[in-house]
Amino acid sequence: MSTSQSHVTAGTERLHALDAVRGTALLLGVVLHATLSFMPGAQVWLVADPSRSTALAMLFFTIHVFRMTLFFLLAGFFAHLLLHRLGTAAFIKNRLKRIALPLFTFWPIVFSALIAVLVWLAYLKFGGIPKESPPGPKFTPGDFPLLHLWFLWVLLLFYTVALLLRSLFLRIDGDGALRGIADNVVAWLMHPLGIFVLALPTAMVLFAVPQWFLWIGIPTPDKTLYANLPAWVAYGSAFGFGWLLDRQRHLLARWRDRWPTNLAIAIIALCFCFVSMNHINTTLPMSMDELKIVLAMAYAIGAWAASIAAIGLALRFADGYSPARRYIADASYWIYIIHLPIILALQVASSQSTWPWMLKFPLLLLTGLALMFASYHWLVRRTAIGVMLNGRRAGNRSLHGAAPPAGNLVTL
Repeated sequence: MSTSQSHVTAGTERLHALDAVRGTALLLGVVLHATLSFMPGAQVWLVADPSRSTALAMLFFTIHVFRMTLFFLLAGFFAHLLLHRLGTAAFIKNRLKRIALPLFTFWPIVFSALIAVLVWLAYLKFGGIPKESPPGPKFTPGDFPLLHLWFLWVLLLFYTVALLLRSLFLRIDGDGALRGIADNVVAWLMHPLGIFVLALPTAMVLFAVPQWFLWIGIPTPDKTLYANLPAWVAYGSAFGFGWLLDRQRHLLARWRDRWPTNLAIAIIALCFCFVSMNHINTTLPMSMDELKIVLAMAYAIGAWAASIAAIGLALRFADGYSPARRYIADASYWIYIIHLPIILALQVASSQSTWPWMLKFPLLLLTGLALMFASYHWLVRRTAIGVMLNGRRAGNRSLHGAAPPAGNLVTL
C-alpha cells in the first residue's frame, strides 16, 4: 500500500471528513428549500415572494444537481462499513432504529405542521380556506406525500435490495472471482475519466424521461412509495458504488489528491447547463433530440463530479476530528427532518414584506437555522430523540471534548 493510501486508511478518525460531508449535504437541503419562494418566473413553490432572484435560482440549481447523489454515495459507503462492523442482524436492527423509526415517528408531525402553515397562508391570501381546494393525496402506495423525508424511505429500499443482492452474490461467488472483478472495475472508475462512465446510467434514464426539465434534474420521488425509475437508477447507482468503494477504502486517496481536476469537471458541466438554459425554454419539457442527451449527460457529469470533488475537498482540508464539525454533523439529521415547515412559515412571513431578497433570504435562512440548532441543542441532543437519531447520547461529551470512538461515527 502506498503512503497516500495509508494516509486515508490509517485510523478510523479518517471517517470524520466523510461524515462532515454527509452533514453538509443535509444542511444544503435547508438552503435549497429556502430559495424556492424567491425563484423567478412562474410560481413553482407553495409561497411566491414578491422579490425574486436569478442568483438564488442558480444557487438552487447548483445545490440540486449534486446534493442527493453525494448523499446516497456516502450512504452506500457507510452502509457497507456498518454491515461489516455489526453483522447482518445488528445492521438491520440499527437501520430500523436510525432510519425507519425516525421516518415513522416524525412524518406525521412534519406533515401536520406543514398543513398548519398552509392553513395560515390560506387565511393571509384568501381570508380563510378556499371552498374549492385542490384535491389532496390519496395516501395510497402510488400517491403518498413523503415530503422531504422521501430519502429515508428510499434508503430503506436500497438497504433491502443491497442485502438481497449481497446474499445472492455470496451464494454464487464462492471463490470471490466476481467480487475481484467488481473491485477492479471500481478501482478503474476512481480515475477522473471514470466520472463519465459513472454518469452514463443517470444520463440515459434522464433522456428516457418524457417530461424532463433540465432545471428539475432527477425527478424527486416524494409522492410515491414505489420511487420512480430515475431515482432508482441515479441514486441507486450512487449508493451501489459507495457500497463497493468501502471494500477498497484506500482508493479515497485518489479523490483527495485529484479534487482540483474533479472540481474543474463539475464547474465546466454546470456552466454548460447554465449557458444552455439561457437558450432553451425551461418551462417546457425537452424534446427527444440530440440536445436532450447532451444536457442529460452534462447534468449527470456535474452531479458525479461535484459529489466526488466535495468528498476529495473534505478529505484534503477537513480530514480529522473537529468538535464543531462533529456537533454540526450530529445536528444535521434533526435539522433536515424538521426544517421544511419552519422554512415554509418563515417564507410566508417574508412574503408579506416588500424588502428586497438580498435582505430577506439571508435573514430567513439565519433565523431558521438559529431556531433549528437551538431546538437540537436544548430539546434533542441530550434526550431520547438524540439517541434515536445519532445512536448515542451526544451530550455525554463536551463540544470541546475528545473525539468520540470510531464506532460512533456513522449516523446515516
